[in-house]
Amino acid sequence: MPDPGPLRPDEPLPPPPATGWEEPTLLAASLAPDPAAFADTVRRVNPTLASQCLRERAAPDATTADAVRQDLLRLMRDSTVHLRARLAVGEALGDLGDPRFEGIDVDGQRVLLPPLVAMPGGPFRMGSSRWAVWWLTRRGFPARDELPRHRVSVPAFAIGRYPVTNAEFACFLAADGYEDDRWWTTESARRWRRGELESRVVEDWLNPWRTIKADPNLPRRRGLSAYQIARWEKLVAMDEIEVRTTAAKLRVQRFMNQPAYWHNDRLNNPSQPVVGVTWFEVRAYCAWLEARWRAAGSQCRRPLAAGESVRLPTEAEWEKAARTPANGRYPWGDRWAADRANTAEGQVLRPTPVGVYPAGATAADVHDLSGNVWEWTSSHYRDYPYYAYDGSNSETEVPFVVRGGAWDNDRQYARSATRGGDHPVNFDFDLGFRVVVSLANSE
Repeated sequence: MPDPGPLRPDEPLPPPPATGWEEPTLLAASLAPDPAAFADTVRRVNPTLASQCLRERAAPDATTADAVRQDLLRLMRDSTVHLRARLAVGEALGDLGDPRFEGIDVDGQRVLLPPLVAMPGGPFRMGSSRWAVWWLTRRGFPARDELPRHRVSVPAFAIGRYPVTNAEFACFLAADGYEDDRWWTTESARRWRRGELESRVVEDWLNPWRTIKADPNLPRRRGLSAYQIARWEKLVAMDEIEVRTTAAKLRVQRFMNQPAYWHNDRLNNPSQPVVGVTWFEVRAYCAWLEARWRAAGSQCRRPLAAGESVRLPTEAEWEKAARTPANGRYPWGDRWAADRANTAEGQVLRPTPVGVYPAGATAADVHDLSGNVWEWTSSHYRDYPYYAYDGSNSETEVPFVVRGGAWDNDRQYARSATRGGDHPVNFDFDLGFRVVVSLANSE
């Protein structure tokens, strides 16, 4: 595949070059007397184009569609396939229906169950060494919140293999999850739904605006990506009234019955991680998913046992998953590699379909822990040492830890130890989550 050449900081990696056969093939597919046979022939040469042929049909042949899905999965899992091609493959898989997620119907509601990876209980070393923090700080990266490195033990748990996708979250929307009071269990969550916490959004814009206004070189010293620096420069060029107006408008314009960027074409492919969700929304999703999963009983491949719950990971669980079993600086080991994670270095400039960086998975096959989207946890953002029950009081409106870095961050944010903190009302186009299942009788 040809190199796209130099890109501007705000210019995303382009899609694979067209072959010239796309339009004639789709036209032929619409006219073919045996559409399934035609799509199957195309599949042997170009599964991505075959998926487009199938989507032209109101009811595509199930056997052919399954064969195309398996071909797309094979290509997406092959790290020797060019990234631009893998991205196109992942998006095609999302549009056609992703077989990695088990689909069930519970009381007339569609539910997609996440594939899980079991994590052993036991101790691990959480945080970074003094030497690593000194090295990062010298280069402008604020890593002091990773000190001190300390021993933490967690019970066994199971973590989602991938961040929660748009396809999964769409089931919550279709079930009227935003309108069902059962899933919004705290007064803070109900206040958010009523729009009573919007002033917090404005303050979260104003605080960094004031800081950077006073120190314009701060974003560069903090190691922000060129894409992020360009965004901050636009914000800092505003006066305070403009900032307040822009932040308030963003808050008012978002609907309270769906994620903030639900209709943004760059962010809403079914296989991309869902973004633009507050801490309150992801907690409601977890409560809904647990209830639907439990109600499914034996009709699903892995029923929830008595005593198991679906929730956000604690900060310690998230880091243990990222470090198991290699205990490396990154989920795959100690050496950075730009082709293993969706960060600013790759200049994709959007969330990628989950699992398109197979070489970046952990040895236990947990994907996208480095880059792609920041992930909410259930732990309050406080100084170490880590305290297991910090965050159990979900009524406290203080920042919660986010982990993993995102597509618009440079590589230092994608380390296993990197910590961030976001207020629970925050929503952004690089902020998502994954679930864990607390295992019954775990030690």
